[in-house]
Formats: sequence, structure tokens, C-alpha cells
Amino acid sequence: MQDILVFGVGITSEVISYYIEIWGNYRIISYVVDKQYLNNSAFLGKPVITTDTLPKYPPDHYKAFVAVGYQNYNVFREQKVLEFHKYGYKLISIVNPKAPSKPFLNYGQNCLILPDDSQIMPYVELKNNVFVYVGCAIGHHTTIYDNCWIASGASIAGNSKIQKNCFVGVGASIGNEVNIGEKSVIGSGTTVTKNLKPQSVTIHQNSKVVHDPDGLYTVFLK
Repeated sequence: MQDILVFGVGITSEVISYYIEIWGNYRIISYVVDKQYLNNSAFLGKPVITTDTLPKYPPDHYKAFVAVGYQNYNVFREQKVLEFHKYGYKLISIVNPKAPSKPFLNYGQNCLILPDDSQIMPYVELKNNVFVYVGCAIGHHTTIYDNCWIASGASIAGNSKIQKNCFVGVGASIGNEVNIGEKSVIGSGTTVTKNLKPQSVTIHQNSKVVHDPDGLYTVFLK
């Protein structure tokens, strides 16, 4: 079992730590934060250290994983991945054991893959630092480039390309052979069937409130 350091002590790290525990391929030795954000000495029963103390954990003995969210087009997570590379660490990927094996599924470093194997078709490629949450469907020959976040229940049809630093929201659908430009945000529940330029944003309006239990706002269906 490989000993690892996990950067991050937020809810994303908490979720990922759960899967690390139940899949049993890695043992978390410590969590890591930047010095100015050290608020507690422990997280999930493990010590919390700061990045300036990393020399005590040499990269020839430990690997690492960056477990933070999608803030600012995933740029914060991207920056931390690059920092750990500079420190000399190899970044592991956390992958559901039921996911397809290579060459049917290829992925880089610091990837998170949670959905079952029946939802990822053959010849999918995830570059570095791609997070795929529960219940996603990814079609054959699709490529997802660095630093993307694919939220739960998203569907991406075959032979599509999701460029760097994109966010695909909960339940969003992307059609066949669609190219999503870099740093685009595909909002929850939206459908995209045509190529999008970089930094595009799609949104789906919230459903109308048909009953407010506090009596402040009520809409009657016709």
C-alpha cells in the first residue's frame, strides 16, 4: 500500500478521502494546506501539515494527490498540481476499481474517476487533473483535457472534446462530436449540441416555485 499526502481539508477532500479508504489502494499519511490556512492540527483523524514542511516528507517515499474544488475555472487546483510537481512528487489518480482498464480508458495524473465501468465507453482519454464525479456517462473516443471537472450525472456523447479548465454541471448533456472551448462553463441541466468557443457559458433557468410552505410566494399551475 502506497503512502500519500493529500492537499486540501475541505469537503472535496473529505469525499475523496472516503473513496481512498474504501478502495484501499493508498494510505493517507497527512493532509497538506498552505501555511496561512492552517486552522486545525488534524483532519479526519490525520495530522495536517503545511507546504513549507514538505521536505520532511521526501517524494521518493511519498506520492501526493490534490483534492480541491473547481474554483476559478479549476485554476486553483491546476496551480497546486504544478506546485507539487515542482516539489518532485508524483501525483496519483484515484480511480474506481470497476472503471475500464487501459487501453480502453487512459488517464493522466491527479485524476478522480468515480462512476461505474458501464458508464464509461471504450477509448476515452482523460488528460491530467480531470475529476469525474458519480453517475456520469462518457461516450467512446471522447477526450477530456487538463483541469476539467465533470459533475455528477453529466452525459458526454461519443467523439467529443472538452478542452482545458472546463466545468460541466450536474445533469448537463453534450452531444456527439462536440468541441467545448477552453474555460467554458456548462451549467447544470443544460444541453449542448454544437461547438462552443472558449469561455462560453450555458445556463438553465431554475424551475418555478409552485408552492412555498411559508406562504410567502405561491404560483398556481394552469
